[in-house]
Amino acid sequence: MEITRSKIIEIISLASGNSCSRGLDYYKSKKVTELDKINETEYLSVVKGTKN
Repeated sequence: MEITRSKIIEIISLASGNSCSRGLDYYKSKKVTELDKINETEYLSVVKGTKN
């Protein structure tokens, strides 16, 4: 899935403050390599440097 502005806005609306901040840091650091929508309230991402 392409990481678009609308997907980022949707994720921000779903995430808690800490999760949102951490995820945004990963995204700005270009560490997010994949982003898949699981359902209306869940996303799955792959981040460089993580094991799972």
